[in-house]
Amino acid sequence: MWELHLLGDRRLLNTSDRSARPVSVRCLELLALLVIQAGVPQPRERLAAALWPTSTDSQARTNLRRELHDLRLQLDCPALVVGNRTLTWEDNPVCLVDLRIFYHERDAARAALAAGEVAQAVQHALGALAAYVGELLPGIFDECVVGPRGDLHRDCVELCDVAAQGLREAGELEAARTVARRRVHLAPLEEVGYQALIALELEAGDRASALTTYHRCVETLDHELGVAPDDATTSLIEDLVPGRERDGLNAVRRDRARGAPFTGRGTEMEAITSRWHEAAAGESGLALVLGESGVGKSRLVRELASTVRAQGCVVVSTRCFGQSARVALAPVADWLRELDRQGALGGLDPVWQSEVARLLPGRARGGLPARQISPGDAVVESWRRHRFYEGLSRAVLNTGRPTLLVLDDMQWCDDETATWLAFFLQLARTEPVLVVCTARAEELSENAVVLELVRGIRSWKALLEVALLPLPPQETIALAEALLGRHLAAGERSLLNDTTAGLPFFVIQATLAAGAYPSIEAARVGKVLDDRLAQLSPTAREVAGLAAAVGRDFTLDLLTRASDLDADTVVSAVDELWQHRIVREQRAGYDFTHDLLRDAAYARVTPPRRWLTHRRIAQGLEQSTGNTLDVIAAQLAEQYERGGQPDRAIEHYLRAAATEASVFANTDAVRHYERALAIVEAGPDTRSRDREVLDLLVTLAPPLNAAFGYSSKRLESMLERTISLAKRLGEEETLVQSLVGLWAVKYVQGEQARSREPAVRALALARPGTPLAGQAHFAMGSVELSAGRPRVGATHLRAAVALTQDAPLSLMVGTRPEVHAQAWLAHALWLMGRADDARSEAAAAVERARTRDHPYSLAVALAYDGLTQHLLGDVPALLDAASELADLVERHRFAYYGEWAEMLRGWAQQDAAGARRIHGAIARLAARGSRARTPFWLSLEADVLARTGSRGAAAAVLGAAEAYAYAREDMWWLPEVLRMSAALDPSERGTDKLLAALELARRQGAEALAQRSEHDLAER
Repeated sequence: MWELHLLGDRRLLNTSDRSARPVSVRCLELLALLVIQAGVPQPRERLAAALWPTSTDSQARTNLRRELHDLRLQLDCPALVVGNRTLTWEDNPVCLVDLRIFYHERDAARAALAAGEVAQAVQHALGALAAYVGELLPGIFDECVVGPRGDLHRDCVELCDVAAQGLREAGELEAARTVARRRVHLAPLEEVGYQALIALELEAGDRASALTTYHRCVETLDHELGVAPDDATTSLIEDLVPGRERDGLNAVRRDRARGAPFTGRGTEMEAITSRWHEAAAGESGLALVLGESGVGKSRLVRELASTVRAQGCVVVSTRCFGQSARVALAPVADWLRELDRQGALGGLDPVWQSEVARLLPGRARGGLPARQISPGDAVVESWRRHRFYEGLSRAVLNTGRPTLLVLDDMQWCDDETATWLAFFLQLARTEPVLVVCTARAEELSENAVVLELVRGIRSWKALLEVALLPLPPQETIALAEALLGRHLAAGERSLLNDTTAGLPFFVIQATLAAGAYPSIEAARVGKVLDDRLAQLSPTAREVAGLAAAVGRDFTLDLLTRASDLDADTVVSAVDELWQHRIVREQRAGYDFTHDLLRDAAYARVTPPRRWLTHRRIAQGLEQSTGNTLDVIAAQLAEQYERGGQPDRAIEHYLRAAATEASVFANTDAVRHYERALAIVEAGPDTRSRDREVLDLLVTLAPPLNAAFGYSSKRLESMLERTISLAKRLGEEETLVQSLVGLWAVKYVQGEQARSREPAVRALALARPGTPLAGQAHFAMGSVELSAGRPRVGATHLRAAVALTQDAPLSLMVGTRPEVHAQAWLAHALWLMGRADDARSEAAAAVERARTRDHPYSLAVALAYDGLTQHLLGDVPALLDAASELADLVERHRFAYYGEWAEMLRGWAQQDAAGARRIHGAIARLAARGSRARTPFWLSLEADVLARTGSRGAAAAVLGAAEAYAYAREDMWWLPEVLRMSAALDPSERGTDKLLAALELARRQGAEALAQRSEHDLAER
């Protein structure tokens, strides 16, 4: 059995194993042409000409034969009938095709309607609509597809009308509304669809939805066509709001149709439009529109979006919100939802669909199940983050057309979205896509992650920065006069310029505040927004304050649940806010037309009222959200905290953090765990509180490690607190785990001497023979080896391998302990003079990591293997390990071990460029606070410098390595550092240093290093 998906997707499935068969775009187009004309033989010449219109007849036929051959290899099905001169698709139960199901149901609906069998017509229409999950072959824009795609779209709109009317007549209003909403989505510029939906919503008694639909209609027609709704639409809601009169409606229509003219931005518009043309041609990048609040950044971008949309390109927009409860990757999720609604995600590879489903759990269309990540797995599974990022990127790039991604208020962008954008733009450097962001310049400097993104894009020469300045006085006056429809007097002009400072938003607000007054004196300096709100009725001002407390977009249902007002009053108030352009229709709800209006409305709410307002909003959110609490958990937590309910706030902060950790947003997870921790610590000083604090600290450790690295001072401080609390509460297992974690932090920081104490304590407390004891042995093995006791270190490392090889536990540093310990054991064995055993253990660690299917552990094994090959002097094997390590690090964006690969490769170069590579990698590690093995890395740099004739520089580097080894007790490589220093000094002092190297190596039991010193002494 086979399934062929041509609508909203592009897949050929073998239903026996649900496997997707690889089929080219041309094969899918060929199948679509045959399926559309099912039962009718199609001449090969006609098919070839349709599929390859620009090729010669001969070449087109050759192409058709090739594609047909490939298709028959993948699709062994009697439905595809291949003749000498024709190809035919014959319907066959062996192969189900969604397009054929649609046609069958459509034709049956039309036949039933013609026969007067309305109920049957409705059932068949719904069947056809169920099959039409998206446009035909989404993402393909060849001429042979575009025409049939348009026909199918019109058929679907027609079927929506049939089904909605039939369901309405049958009294099934909710089902009719669902179909009518789909019709509006399919044809958003056809006013008749809005009329039908408004009528159904009024008939169902849902006045709020009817009003929202009307507002959406006005906004859409105004934005896309520059026109107002006609009388047939307006008349439907004339009686919706008590006291509303037709003249008032007409005034709103005229006002919205006129709108604010776009003026004074010609140069900026030309620059950003030019950048769009470059992006559409395959030079992707980032355009950043900067300026103070109210200067017109969003308006400039909306004008660009309108131009791009008119060209038939894809435009998706979203924004960030200025609140601590921002949701990680929410802008990316918004973009993907809109792309999905546009059918742009069809044909996405199942593996990428699975990654998209992590962010959009409701969208799982045949994708493989994505492995869920728990907060405790933050480090262990962090390697999966790269694939997750790539999945989201592949989805965005799946449109098949030039794409404009709009992000407003980037200064409030969450860390994860900014990080993903950097990844996306690097992946899409030759794709036809442009990301356009607006930001308040004065606040952008406070977002370090966004600034890093901007610097990176600027270094690629892919950044356009557009700075918007206030309008000059003449343009300010021209804008106001255009809005008022009259000339301003000299005094009014002066007042206008003083009041608005040339900011278009304030010019618009000032003219709107003037209303019907003959002058704009109502817009006094510093009171523009207050005057705007003062025009509202008391109820509308109350609802505006409530909406402002939400902090982001909102629905009428939420406002109704969170207020003392009945639904009709809320509907009336929101309509008034909409008429006055305080709010606008946004997706499924509303948002303030500008954040300054939100701030002004919130400022009018008294502090006691705010407390109650936030509590009610939280309760309203929980009641209206259903099963999607994870999505709004951060918002709920903030509302409950502001509403004086800390216990509920903690619950939702923890939920938000767990959700963020599941999509690798560890920085945001840390922020919310720490917020919950602060609330708990503010409670009464009791043993139960201490236990709750301990649980939070343990949960916080993995995402903190994943976000900031295991050399982080924040992680060190948190682990010290955990150890102290676990000891006080008698939680021995937690105590041991945290001690091992603290060892790792101090070791990676290069504090070898300070790392001994937590390792010793961990081993003393761990129950012998347990996997946890194995982790403690691992820590002790590293301490002893670094201190210059390789035999003792090897004993501990062997114990670590034995005790952890079958345990599910991973080290806090994110690796499998049995892999890490075995890889490190190779170094101890080499020092002991057992070169063959060292080579064997290093190879076994790499193989063990491969069988564990754990890329991060494989990266560790390869890094240690490369270092082992250096010790063995096997340069080809070193380069093999370093090359695979570098590829793995690049693919999964691992930190730390990529620098190992860089240094090993630099050493293998044996030239000045190689020395610079080593020096740069050492500096980058030090900048991150990672100083472990510094004497060894410095010796690599010194070796290359000496070989290239820079003996003085080499001696200085070795001097630094020696000083570091003594200061930090990083002694294992010190004999070699002394030997190398002696080689640069032919004097008696050099001989003394060589003797010291030999004595130290023998005392350590480092036979391999002792042999090197003995050889040099013999040479002298």
